[in-house]
Amino acid sequence: MKIHIDDGALVEMEAAVEYSAYFFGVGDKLAQSIIHASNLIAEDPFRFRKLNDNMRIYHLPHFPYYFIFSASSESDTVSIFVFGHTSRRPGYWKSRISEA
Repeated sequence: MKIHIDDGALVEMEAAVEYSAYFFGVGDKLAQSIIHASNLIAEDPFRFRKLNDNMRIYHLPHFPYYFIFSASSESDTVSIFVFGHTSRRPGYWKSRISEA
């Protein structure tokens, strides 16, 4: 499947990698984990846990981050809407998804 990353999610990914590189020295590892996770999601997005009828979630191993995405068999596309931190601002993304 093709991957489409929402602008907001892309900004979140870039900020997380930059923060992880600056404070913890693991920015490259986080970036590699993001790429690997995106590839896993693209291979079979329907294997991941549903949040509701349209949205699914994937937690990155070894990092406190998650993706929220939807997938469409008809358009052969996965849309990633959120790249969030597991301990920060729970539910902040809900308005973003309702607008999508």
